[in-house]
Amino acid sequence: MALPCNWFRGWQAWITGGIWEGHMVKPKARANGGSRRNRDYPPMERLEGPSALLQHLMDAIDVIAQRSKVTRADFAAALGQSQQSVTKYFRGERVPSPDVLDIMCQVVKMPSMFGLNILYSLMPRTFSVETGSFPPEWSVGDLELLNSISNPAAYMRGPQMYPMATNDAWRQHFPWMPEPSDEFEPNLMVELMTNEGAPHTFGDSWPKVCWFALQYLVLFGAPTVPQKEIVELFTQASVNPDFGRYVMTVPDDDTIAEPTVVSILGPDNVRRPYNIKILAQKWQKPEAWDLFMLIPISQEDADTCPSAFEIPDLPDTAVATAAPGQAPRYPVALPVGTQN
Repeated sequence: MALPCNWFRGWQAWITGGIWEGHMVKPKARANGGSRRNRDYPPMERLEGPSALLQHLMDAIDVIAQRSKVTRADFAAALGQSQQSVTKYFRGERVPSPDVLDIMCQVVKMPSMFGLNILYSLMPRTFSVETGSFPPEWSVGDLELLNSISNPAAYMRGPQMYPMATNDAWRQHFPWMPEPSDEFEPNLMVELMTNEGAPHTFGDSWPKVCWFALQYLVLFGAPTVPQKEIVELFTQASVNPDFGRYVMTVPDDDTIAEPTVVSILGPDNVRRPYNIKILAQKWQKPEAWDLFMLIPISQEDADTCPSAFEIPDLPDTAVATAAPGQAPRYPVALPVGTQN
């Protein structure tokens, strides 16, 4: 588990700089007049389409690198390329492959999934992480598929994780969770963070599942979900006293790749280990829903992936501060008073 670090604060600086919800901002000229030879990248107006969007991601990595004191030589050594080639990536003269972007993210200690997801989100025709609608529109067989699953399962509208429909096993395991309806759309992350039934059901793994749901929203939602909606969800969840530490405990690539194992007290009053799986359909309507499932696993397998999760204490320098009347800046803006 990686604590907040320079890449995270650099990401805050990039967001604070005005790039949000697809709005393009023109890079500021440098003090010497801002000629192209003295820029790390060309003016945005000279780029078109995906090239401009990609340049925003490279700009973000560049800001993070500066905050982390990572040099072009460091990138060159990691990539096995010349510094001149690396500079061309940042100037927009070469298009980095996903493998190159992966390595660049690792150099600045930024989860590669986070960086690649930004790229995919900036190019929605290439990849989209948004699924579902409210009220939901079901295709033939959707609800039959959900109800045929014997383990707890739900269709989610993502990446905010709004349950669109649940099966019998879900309702039996989580009787405290409100059911979605045409008039009301509960949020899984908010319910996990605030509902009194959640800690009883998840036991020692309650902090872990709260952190998982919150970081899923941060990783997949920050580039695509409207900031106002995220702030509203964070405001509701912030009554949890550990909210600030959850949101500032940033996963590294190894943590993201690990199975998310939780302990659940079943309707028979027996506690069992489960692995969280989130699946998406490829056909017929890929954007219709995400399938959120809890898969029972053996205790032997669970012991290799402990379900308990300790929230580390944060150094003072990792907690964002805000002037009176202003929201502090995390990957997205949090309401004032949610820092811990």
